[in-house]
Amino acid sequence: MKPLYRFAACSLVALGALGLFTDFLSASEFRYLVPGNIVMTLEPGPEAVGPKSLPLIATVRAKIGTPKNVEVYFESTPDMNVYPEKASLSALATEPLKTRVTITKTGTLPKGVDNESWVRMRVVYEPDYESLLRMVENPSRYPDPNERQRLVDRIMKNSEKRARQTDAVRYFPALHAREN
Repeated sequence: MKPLYRFAACSLVALGALGLFTDFLSASEFRYLVPGNIVMTLEPGPEAVGPKSLPLIATVRAKIGTPKNVEVYFESTPDMNVYPEKASLSALATEPLKTRVTITKTGTLPKGVDNESWVRMRVVYEPDYESLLRMVENPSRYPDPNERQRLVDRIMKNSEKRARQTDAVRYFPALHAREN
């Protein structure tokens, strides 16, 4: 094969591959997500008692249905203590769960640890699967039948297992600024 023909043949193969690749990239694929079950916030509370403490108000409220067996854990970087470490509720109905959390600075972060202090609220619960299912089965909210069925199957599978879900949020306090 002459060099010019070889170049033309390789170019056509490359263009064909590029065409397939661009078709792959331009494919419009989407996925519905299971709707969020709860809303969580960690916000500064009333004035602190002492220069090394910071009160927070932790709030958890139901977004869909009535989540059950709600357990809330408070964790932090090693330079802080969090009190209380846990709160729980049998069901999260119409009223949100509000807990006052106090953070106390105990020292500085050890070397090799992230250079920012944080507090995490981790919530473990059993979602209200019936309410989730009713929402997801609504064709006006989830118009794609295949995606809707995928979510229905996932919710049913988790419901049969009585699977618990975990959500978390972090708060980055500025305790070091209060010490000055």
